[in-house]
Parts: sequence; structure tokens; C-alpha cells
Amino acid sequence: MTVNIQTKNLTLTDAISDYVAKQFGFISRLTRRFESLGAVSMDIELARTTRHHRKGEVFYAEVNLHLSGRLIRAEESAEDLYRAINMVRNTLKRELARLLHS
Repeated sequence: MTVNIQTKNLTLTDAISDYVAKQFGFISRLTRRFESLGAVSMDIELARTTRHHRKGEVFYAEVNLHLSGRLIRAEESAEDLYRAINMVRNTLKRELARLLHS
């Protein structure tokens, strides 16, 4: 599985990259059966939605998981980047479970 991380209005540090890898590591285990059907890839976008606001839902996390012709998409906003990553991971996990159990 290939993983692409993109950022907007923030710098991708090693700490953020490691945290994303840790939070989304379970995806490769759950998507193994799709790898035989075609390429599996995950695009992650992390962004700071505004440069001048300091309060409110300032950070945004989006994941697009491509599974051999299917797309699972999750997006969340939060006051903290790590919280947005956690929230989008949980949303993606629910959507993937729904697909795997249908």
C-alpha cells in the first residue's frame, strides 16, 4: 500500500509524519485482501484552514483510501491537528468496517 501525505499551510515535521504512520498502520492489515485485486493507496491531506484565526476548528484532516476501484473518504476538522488526525482515523475505520462487513 502506498501512502501519500500532503500538507497545506503547515510544515510536515517528523513528529507529525510518525504520528500519522502510527495512527493509520492498521489500514494495511485490513486492506490486504484488496491488494490482490489491484493497487491500494491512501492519500492523506493535513491542513491549517486559516493563518489568522487561533481558535475554533483551525485544523483539517482528510483521507482518501483507494481500494481497487472503490474510494473511501473521510474528513474532519478540529482545534488541534492531532485531534483532527484521530477523528479522521476513527471515521475511516467505521467506513472501512462497513465495507468489509457488507
